[in-house]
Formats: sequence, C-alpha cells, structure tokens
Amino acid sequence: MSDRNGFGPHVHLSRPKSYRQIQDKIEEELGREVRIGEVFIKANTKPDGTYVDRKAEKIAETYEKNVQERLSQLEEDPSVVSDGYSRPRELTTKEYTEIFLQSNEKDSRGKPYGVGSLHDCLVNGKQKQAGDSSTFVAMQERLKEAQRMIEEQAAHMLRHDAEIAQQSNLLLGRMTRLSSSTWWSSFCGNVIHGSNSS
Repeated sequence: MSDRNGFGPHVHLSRPKSYRQIQDKIEEELGREVRIGEVFIKANTKPDGTYVDRKAEKIAETYEKNVQERLSQLEEDPSVVSDGYSRPRELTTKEYTEIFLQSNEKDSRGKPYGVGSLHDCLVNGKQKQAGDSSTFVAMQERLKEAQRMIEEQAAHMLRHDAEIAQQSNLLLGRMTRLSSSTWWSSFCGNVIHGSNSS
C-alpha cells in the first residue's frame, strides 16, 4: 500500500454515506446551502475533532487559512462593502469552492482529493450551480411560499363557509317568518286545496 508521500493511506468517516448524503444532512441541520469544504471537513473529522489522516488535516487547515485570508482581504477593501455602510460582503459558494479546490491536491486522474461523489458536482474545477429554483435555499423559499398560499386558501375557505352559514341562517329565519304568516298559510292552504279539487 502506498504511503502517499508520507501521508499514509486515505481514510474517511463517511462510512456507508456518500458525500452527497453528508452534504444533504448538513444542509438540513444548518438550513442553508453547504460548501464543499465543509463537507470535506465533516467527512474527514473523527468524533474527537481530529482528522482521519495527515493529508486531510493539511488540506482542511490550508482551506480554512485561505478562507480567512480572503475574508480579511474583503474586510480591508472598502470597494467591496455590501451595504455601503459597515460590513464587507460575504464570500459566495462559488468563491468558497474555488478556495477549497486551490487548497486541495489532485489525484493522478485530475480529481480533487477527498470529495468523493461530490466530484460529479464539479465542472472544470468549479462547483456546478444548479438553477436557482433547484438550490436548497430556493426550495425552502418555495416551500414557505406554498405554505403561505395554503394558509391563505384555508382562511378564504373559512370566510366563505361563514358567509354561507350566515346566508343560510337568514334564509331559514325568513322561511320561519313566512310560514308563521297568515297570508302564507292562507296561500299554501288555497294552493293545496285548489290542487286537490281538480
């Protein structure tokens, strides 16, 4: 077995879970889109917080250092202030992916080390971006909108049912008043008796 230039054999802790499943789980826990570097770190970190091997540790540390350097650059550059007032803009998922890939090494086939099934999400070294409508955050927004629409429809139906009940009560009251009216009784009696004599 190769020692991979002193780094030992590669081990990860995803067990029977694919990197895609790990990514989905983290996204569910955090409620946001997860970066490939975060998935790499999660899959290559033991429960005690140590890394599974020295190569994974080196890549994770390099990635985290490079992210911090980029964030520091954004803080120092006044032209990248997001709201024009106080704080620099945040890194995009694409920028995080680029930093991770720059911090990583490629194997003999040109694939980034330790990304498992997420390699299929990378094109030319950059993370594929699904259309906005299919990203996790966009799907959450669509779900919230659908829930809001359902609640509005339910409220509309309750108002409609209340209106129908009110109209039914009015009609019932009118019918009750009419049936007790002598005119109505006389009319009904004439109609009934008149139709019997024919």
